[in-house]
Amino acid sequence: MEGGGIRPVTRQATGIGAATLLSRVFGLARDTAFAVLFGTGFVADAFNLAFLLPNFFRRIVGEGNLNPAFVPVFTEVRERRGDRAGGVLLRRVAGSLFAVLLVLTLAGEFLAEPLVRLYARDWSADPAAFDYAVRLLRILFPYLLFAGGAALAGAALNSLRHFRIPALAPILLNLSFLSAAGVAVLRGGSLESRAVVFALGGLAGGLLAWFAHFPVMRRLGLPITPAWKPSDPDVRRIGALMLPGLLAFGVTQVNLLVDTLLALRLEEGSLSALRLGNRVTLLPMGVIGVAISTAALPDLSMRAARGDLAQLREGLAHSLRLLFALLLPAAAGLMILSEPIVRLLFQYGEFTAAHSTPMTAGAVAFYALGLPAFGLVKGLAQGYYSVQDTKTPVRIACVAMGTNIVLNFALVGPMGLRGLALATSLAACLNTGLLLAGLRGRIGLRGRGALTGSVVRTLAATLALGVGCVAGAALGAPVGRVGEVAGGVVGGLSLWLVAGRLLRHRELADVVAVFRRRAGRQ
Repeated sequence: MEGGGIRPVTRQATGIGAATLLSRVFGLARDTAFAVLFGTGFVADAFNLAFLLPNFFRRIVGEGNLNPAFVPVFTEVRERRGDRAGGVLLRRVAGSLFAVLLVLTLAGEFLAEPLVRLYARDWSADPAAFDYAVRLLRILFPYLLFAGGAALAGAALNSLRHFRIPALAPILLNLSFLSAAGVAVLRGGSLESRAVVFALGGLAGGLLAWFAHFPVMRRLGLPITPAWKPSDPDVRRIGALMLPGLLAFGVTQVNLLVDTLLALRLEEGSLSALRLGNRVTLLPMGVIGVAISTAALPDLSMRAARGDLAQLREGLAHSLRLLFALLLPAAAGLMILSEPIVRLLFQYGEFTAAHSTPMTAGAVAFYALGLPAFGLVKGLAQGYYSVQDTKTPVRIACVAMGTNIVLNFALVGPMGLRGLALATSLAACLNTGLLLAGLRGRIGLRGRGALTGSVVRTLAATLALGVGCVAGAALGAPVGRVGEVAGGVVGGLSLWLVAGRLLRHRELADVVAVFRRRAGRQ
């Protein structure tokens, strides 16, 4: 329904968000286990570098670049030519994708030494440390193949508006990591040997997360066996739509290289603290930002395929209002509670109060500044992707990434690790502004009055949430870590919900109504 009632994107995004929240809780448990086992020292940095590289290629070839190219074309083929044609396209895309992923995986295994030397040149002075980092990278690089397969399977299911399994599948990855952490503790040994066991657990978990999609795909009639026909016009069209993202590879690589190089040249453990801070910030981003954009893309793509630009504009405007209404309060809460959250989640074992907690909490706070922008970038990009324009978001992303690099060098001196996080947030804000300006010229946006009113209500409700967070955390602090965080969260959410009701905040009311309906069906 587009008029009264709860909009489909809100309902679907709420379901995706609930599933993703469960997955991210297990992800936080994994990160906590990692922090307890390895702290923020050399072994932690070596593991993070080894996991970062295949994940970077996954984002380029996997869901970060595949979804916006595949979903609109797959949706269009099924709409115009039927389910059988869609199944043929899926098999052929799978064949081409796996060939690319296999080549990249073999290249990563072969080039592991120069890759580690490129990112962490200082480790070359210690042959044992360098060889260990190379070993970890070679263990983890095949994760790219499994994650890429899961990305395509998830994109196909999302196109059919089946969001639950793609959102829940990462739980298997995190459970495998947690199981490996338990095995590492029971085996004992050095931090280096524990990290190898942890890495093997992640590799097994990636394979399980991919296979988890197959039963649902079979039930829905989606084929799981690949076929080789790269000359298929639709496969080539998807490849062409992915090209801008691949062309952005170079700029992204430079940005990643600068982030990693600068973090590894700060105090020991900075790369791990930066990653953990980013992971905490990605919890609301995954639950809210990814959920809304994932739910919106098939809906917007179908409207675009039918030529219904009016409904396309209305659907996009609603998604943007929903993103801002939920991510701004989340950002405020993270900034206020950054240190108590880090203490509660990670400050055990090798993760120390004097060294690890301040670094990680600083990263959380400055990443949180950009949280609304991170979500709006994904939401605005769906508008371009739905009309099969993948070039404009990439051009804008290149400008933002270049700005990020300049800001990295400008801010890392006076601010250290926090400067790297702040540079990322500021670049995301620039990305948001440029995407919004370009989209107004491309398809236009409806409901500007509704957007302005929603923004004002969101700002007022967020102010109430901030007051509740501060008061609740102060009241809960005498109870300990759990009390401080729980008090801040409960106090903030309570005042936020009250303010939203008093302000008649439409998007917040829709989300609350969806949860009430789901609770009523339990």
